[in-house]
Amino acid sequence: MLIICSFMPFKKEKSKIRIFLFILLFVMILFIIIKGLFLNTIDPCNKFSEDYRSTCLQLNAQKIAVNDFDRAWKICKQINQDSLRDECYNDVVVAIGKEKPEDVQQYCRKINSEKWRGECFFNMALFLSKTNFTKAFAMCNKAEIFIPFCYHDVAGEASLINATNVLNICEKQADNLTKRTCFHGIGNYLGKVEVKEGAYYC
Repeated sequence: MLIICSFMPFKKEKSKIRIFLFILLFVMILFIIIKGLFLNTIDPCNKFSEDYRSTCLQLNAQKIAVNDFDRAWKICKQINQDSLRDECYNDVVVAIGKEKPEDVQQYCRKINSEKWRGECFFNMALFLSKTNFTKAFAMCNKAEIFIPFCYHDVAGEASLINATNVLNICEKQADNLTKRTCFHGIGNYLGKVEVKEGAYYC
């Protein structure tokens, strides 16, 4: 009986230590969670002046676009300069456009500036050029001021797969500049692989 009685306080002490360690562990986990949440709400770009802050936001948006497109888009919205904001939008769309250009083209339409909106569609067309050049050329028609350049590069990329079909598309273009740049794209790209064939198409 004496042995049992003397053992009881030890058991109580051991139980108190376990409770204390459990509470300590719980507090540490809670602290890590709160710290993580708090750090995520802090804008790391706030410490910079306006110009540098915009560049910082743009780089952050590019960095996270593939994993969290919605958050990247919201980061771009924080940029005050119109041109930089639209460039940022273009960058985040391009970041995910390689995998699904047709799905993300809707975001190109949301870009205000003609330059970056056209650039956005141009990039989507290029992503499509190796898989479906008919759709790629259709996408080029949305590239606004970049339409002739888009035809040039898409024709070049697609000609490496099927130059004859691409040539037929180029010949159907009503706009003379677009038609010429389209032909030039075929010759330019093919010429890097086979000079005689490139020259023939030129």
